[in-house]
Amino acid sequence: SFLIACFDVIGVGSCGPPKMAPKAKAKAKAKAEPKAEPKAAVTGVKRKRIAAESTERADRLVKHILAGQSSEIAFEHLAMFTEEDAAARAVHAHGKWAEVWELICKAVLGNETPITTDATMEVDAPLRADAFQVVLNLMQLQNTRLQDQIWGFMKKVIEIVGSSFIMEHEEAQNLAHRVRVALPAGAMEFVAALVMKLPEDQKSAALDLFFPGDTLTECLSKLTPCSSVVLRFVCCLQFAPRSTWYEAKFGFNQAAVTAMLDFLAQHLLRQDLNNPGDVPAALGNLLNNAKVDVMTGSQIWDKLLSNAAVCLSCLEPGRFSNMLAWAIYKAFEKSDQQGQKHFASHANAKCVMSGMIKCASAAKQKDPEALALLSKWLKDESMTSRLLDGDCRVQLTRQIGVLLSAQPKERPTQQCLTLLLDLADAAGPSAILSEPDVASDLLRALGKIEHGLATKCLDCLIPALQWQPKLVRFIPLEYKRQWVSRQVRPTASPQADTTVDLVIHREKLLDGLCRRLDRPSADLRRGIAVRFGGDGENGTGDGHRREFFQLTAKELTDPDFGLFRSHDGSRSLHISSTAADAQPDHAAQFELCGKLIGLALLHKETLPSMRFTSALCKLLLHDGPLDLQDMATVDRELYEKKLQYLSESRYEKESPPLTIEDLALTFEDVPQADVFPDVRHELCPGGKQMDVTEKNKRFYLWLLCDHRLNRSVRPHVDALRKGFNEVVPPDVHARIARVVNAMELSLLLCGMENFDVSAWKAHTVYESIEAETKDLFWSVVQAMTQQERCALLDFVTGSPTLPVGGFQALSGYQGATAPFTVAQPPQRDGRPARLPTAATCFNKLYLPAYTTAAEMRGALLEAVANRRSGFNEGAVAH
Repeated sequence: SFLIACFDVIGVGSCGPPKMAPKAKAKAKAKAEPKAEPKAAVTGVKRKRIAAESTERADRLVKHILAGQSSEIAFEHLAMFTEEDAAARAVHAHGKWAEVWELICKAVLGNETPITTDATMEVDAPLRADAFQVVLNLMQLQNTRLQDQIWGFMKKVIEIVGSSFIMEHEEAQNLAHRVRVALPAGAMEFVAALVMKLPEDQKSAALDLFFPGDTLTECLSKLTPCSSVVLRFVCCLQFAPRSTWYEAKFGFNQAAVTAMLDFLAQHLLRQDLNNPGDVPAALGNLLNNAKVDVMTGSQIWDKLLSNAAVCLSCLEPGRFSNMLAWAIYKAFEKSDQQGQKHFASHANAKCVMSGMIKCASAAKQKDPEALALLSKWLKDESMTSRLLDGDCRVQLTRQIGVLLSAQPKERPTQQCLTLLLDLADAAGPSAILSEPDVASDLLRALGKIEHGLATKCLDCLIPALQWQPKLVRFIPLEYKRQWVSRQVRPTASPQADTTVDLVIHREKLLDGLCRRLDRPSADLRRGIAVRFGGDGENGTGDGHRREFFQLTAKELTDPDFGLFRSHDGSRSLHISSTAADAQPDHAAQFELCGKLIGLALLHKETLPSMRFTSALCKLLLHDGPLDLQDMATVDRELYEKKLQYLSESRYEKESPPLTIEDLALTFEDVPQADVFPDVRHELCPGGKQMDVTEKNKRFYLWLLCDHRLNRSVRPHVDALRKGFNEVVPPDVHARIARVVNAMELSLLLCGMENFDVSAWKAHTVYESIEAETKDLFWSVVQAMTQQERCALLDFVTGSPTLPVGGFQALSGYQGATAPFTVAQPPQRDGRPARLPTAATCFNKLYLPAYTTAAEMRGALLEAVANRRSGFNEGAVAH
């Protein structure tokens, strides 16, 4: 029964004749040998007989396979049967081939579900040896449609079972042999797919298995050199940076590298790949890993630059341009000096440079190659002149601004800033700022970036920026605050860290302060360290100094002290014309104010009490002439009733209409005409006899403003400037005046008074605080008035206002930024704290846990109300 079954499956002929002894076998063969016939006739008869037998046996096998009878035995015999080409062709030519192929695929994957190109299935026992052997046998047939079918299926096998499983299979060696022998196009794509999906440590072994020795070159030569299949396979070697196999094949092989380099450079223009960017990527990786000099000849440069120029002129920025930049970057890097000169003098070099500048807009955080290439060119003397020729410099500056304005997650920030620094070094900062529109966009973008290189870029540009008032206004104010502090501080010296030590008593804050600060300018520019004297107060730190600034400024600007007065409800202060009567030593006190302002700028502290008028800030900075609007903040009544009345010719609308001559005005200032009509000041020589007319009205108004705002208080302004220049030398003063305007000086001195709770919360950190306490705290802060919030901020940071950078720019210990921090208070003597405390040196609030919002609010307000009773030594020590 078993033998009959075998005969049915494989045919009687395959069992063969009975074995004979060698001599008998030879005699029988000679006896049976027919008479000599033409060789071709014998071959043809035999071929027909073999084909007939193969067709018959194939038919029987197919019937058994389709019927599912003894399928395992059938597949074993099918594997043996298809080892011969004629048998394999007979199976493929069978009328039921499509059904047989589907069953073969199912058997290979060990699953009963039919395999399709889009199928995803769970595999029971993948790559069954007998069925897999059938597929390997069919690979030897030179049939294009069959090969596409087989290798398409094999790529699907990779997706289902994985590359590693195939590499570990017992038939892996046989598979590699079939690939090398037949080498259809699909086989190369299969190997590429298999290798690319392998872990990095297995790729070299896989390539050694499929292409041992120099067989890769031989295999590639069997295919059409310019075919997309060859190109795709070569591009699959992009993983090469970590492949020892690739390094062994191409790293030190001059001929192989040159041939591959020439091949890739020639096909840069090919767009018939799934991902055209693979060609320049493979080219760049080839150059990156080559250990031999491959860019010495001009022929490769000619191909590379000519094709690159065409690509960059007709393609939009994208991955292709990024990968092309990578390839050219590596080519330039691998070239010797002669090769780089050849690049610079090439006819297409300028076109490639312009194309790279255009494509720089596509640079991403993961693909910054174009920016790196441009930076490299800017550092090369032979390239710089051509790169900066024409409008390339302006276009490059514009592209950097566009990139820096992109979303932070996408933009290659560091590479952009590095390129900007290289551009400034090569062309000079003035060249970057030559186009105001482009420069303003660039400065806006720089102002939004928190990066050390952004500050370095502004440092590089500001020597030229300070002479361009229209561009200076785009510099971020927080940068100006840091820059002003650096300008005031002296350059590095052995005594740079030595500060002026002050011991201050709260009850006698100003006593002897002028004398203690009567130090040489070089000493004051090193800064001050403050210690409060008194019971229970010792130690020194930034918190002490910050509080000293607040208290001293508040006392100097007190209306009762008499140096300053307000005409707008205490919103701003101007020098009082009666300051000499209020303070006998008014000159020394104004000098002290000037020194205090300079020291606050040096230490990046704020003086909220010194909210000066725009006119006084202009006078302090020498910031242009005063105008009518400046008078509005000093004397609102004079501005509305006289200056606006005259400038807008409102007298003509009186009933009856008047002329300016009817007002009988002369070039005199009568400050209090109703009380002291005889107190008059000539605005110019002979002003008493000069009548105000329509022609000289503007001049009269300007002189009147200048007298009220400036000349009437000139000695006091000079004393204020003198004290300021003791800390800020005149040359530094002039530099600051070119960068900072009057309004910005006011913000730098006083900080921002209005702040958002959401921003406060977003920039707060916590130390061992429970979620309930955190939520309770912000509900209390949200319910506070703005005045109460300022008081709380003052309690924790030492200042009721924010620096211009907001909460993220709060000054901490030794001038470093320190975030607003809410922390669990330390226990003392084993008892929990009852009231909140603060460490202003670290902007830290020690907040005990409370059960209700009302209880927390009461504790906070009580602690804030007593904040001036003394410095918290325990908090500082902690």
